[in-house]
Amino acid sequence: MRRVLVPVLVLALSGPVPASAAPASCPQAVLDVRGRQPTTPQVSAALDAAAAAHGVPKPVLRAVAYVEAKWRQFRGNDTPYFANEAACEVGLLQVDTTGYAPADQVRLAADYVYNAGEGARLLREQWDATLEAPPAGGVPDGPDVVENWFHAICGYRSCGSDPAYPTTVANVVADPFRHAPNFPALRPYWFTKPQDADPSYVFPGAFQARFSPAKEFVFYDAATGAVTSTVAAPTHSLATTPAPNTTYPNGHTGPDGRNVTCFQCAAWELAKGTGVIGRARWTTTTAVGAAETVVEWAPRVQGRYRVSVYVPALGDATLGTVTYSSSAAGDRTVDQEAAKGTWVSLGDRDLSPMSPLEMSSASGTAGMPIVADAVRMSGKTTLAVSTAMPVMPYGTKYAIKAQLRHGGRGASSQPVRFYRRPLGTTTWRYAGTDLTNTSGDAFFLAYATVNMEYQARFVPPDAAYLGSTSGGTQRLLVNPVITGTISDVDVRYGTKVTIRARVRPAHAGFRFYLQRAGTSGWLTITSTPLTATGSATFTFTPRQGSHLYRVYLPGHADHLSARTYGDAIRAT
Repeated sequence: MRRVLVPVLVLALSGPVPASAAPASCPQAVLDVRGRQPTTPQVSAALDAAAAAHGVPKPVLRAVAYVEAKWRQFRGNDTPYFANEAACEVGLLQVDTTGYAPADQVRLAADYVYNAGEGARLLREQWDATLEAPPAGGVPDGPDVVENWFHAICGYRSCGSDPAYPTTVANVVADPFRHAPNFPALRPYWFTKPQDADPSYVFPGAFQARFSPAKEFVFYDAATGAVTSTVAAPTHSLATTPAPNTTYPNGHTGPDGRNVTCFQCAAWELAKGTGVIGRARWTTTTAVGAAETVVEWAPRVQGRYRVSVYVPALGDATLGTVTYSSSAAGDRTVDQEAAKGTWVSLGDRDLSPMSPLEMSSASGTAGMPIVADAVRMSGKTTLAVSTAMPVMPYGTKYAIKAQLRHGGRGASSQPVRFYRRPLGTTTWRYAGTDLTNTSGDAFFLAYATVNMEYQARFVPPDAAYLGSTSGGTQRLLVNPVITGTISDVDVRYGTKVTIRARVRPAHAGFRFYLQRAGTSGWLTITSTPLTATGSATFTFTPRQGSHLYRVYLPGHADHLSARTYGDAIRAT
């Protein structure tokens, strides 16, 4: 649920009212259609192809489809999407099935590609119908000027004298704050309505407002074709308007990012040459109780974030005070005048897509500029190290695993550095780096040589996450490996037996022990230093009877102790 500080008037998109049930006027065959909602890329491709086929600007058709049906062909229960209870208007473009052959009626409900094509065709028909030929020597009225589509869009929904529908479509096309999360990128087009350019214009009492090469709007009388007015006004050409730069550094979100929602955004303006990527959005504060502008920044996943906001300077303008809030972390008021040109920390906050960070224009003083340039949300991470086998024989390959987590899930494609030090020492040395997988796990592979202690560190490459170090360390202990032979295990009493053994690693000079099992434990018979190759030979006379013998190397700082399991030698 969206949390605000004072009552807010939310300006929602004014498309058709969603139906609670399918319209009764539809043929049963249409109502019986079942299908799965296409993916966003599939809808995007279908709309673009239909727009190109019928000469409709792609942004215009995309926006009409969003206002009509929010890009839905089917509901969640796989039934066709009807936005109007009273009419059998169906699918992406809410095409009225009346007048279509029965098979095509079903196709409009079942086939989103066909539905997009028919919607584009009908919109183009409205364009053609509203463009009466200007007088000889008149100005061009091509489809590459957005203003020229005002009447055609209105005609698509039969809005009569009410311009709200084309204005709503224009707001979707122009909306830099993405009313719809994940709405495919559109250029910032909008309409200058005919009555904005010429206050004497009465809808629809003149020809379409046509843009001349002199950058003027020219209006014609519907009956005579005579020019009624020529007005200098801005226009928005599909051919010349550049796409906005919405590529922010990783971990940063701008006001025209895809996970940003804005309410009451008509008053927002673009300030160039300032801000994080050379641009800033700004509006003015409203008095408490007035309609607010509310911007919400939603993180990709739920978790705890360290949040900062950037406050650009708008020339010499005095900036107002704004409050940021979230349902989990409460409010933080920022004096933007004092913070000009800096990042301001909002502290650590628990955020989620359903509980975003919010900024409101409500203020005790109306008319002060507020800015929404960029938010930096860096996820707080935890890091742990572990190994499946903490004790390994010398020379055996093993893996140390690091687990990088944010918000209870793995942080993928992040570099984790492994450090190690011999047990008992104090200096950590770099061992290697691995990128985390989709589960947030990274691995370091090595061979067991000496007792070692491991630590993992995450140094983030950008602002998407905060760095972390593993809360504990992981020890990897190594057993030396002993191999050898015994000359005989069944001898006549008084006969000597020879045991030859070798240790890896060599441990030259370390004492190697021959031991016999007794009632109170293992008793040392003799010992000898290991050779340079780690070898030793024991020649002895076994005790009468059957007894267990072994060779044993005590543990030390580099390795654990090592032993053979014991051989039974019988002397009779």
